Amino acid sequence: MERAYRVLGSLSRVLNRLAKGKSGQTLCARIAASHGTDCLFCRLVALATSPDHCADELARWNRRGTSAAMRLRQR
Repeated sequence: MERAYRVLGSLSRVLNRLAKGKSGQTLCARIAASHGTDCLFCRLVALATSPDHCADELARWNRRGTSAAMRLRQR
């Protein structure tokens, strides 16, 4: 099952890039950032994954962005 989640995560990143999203960002994080975590897409994803999947992905993306920004400031 772990492998299936990794494959789906990779697919989500590819679909996001095809839709002109940021590199490394999942489709769930992008949609949650633009439409909120209570949108129809996030509710449907929650049925197939975990209840707060899009919110978790958005938080993960925000932590990643903050870390990258902090690394740039330290240079």
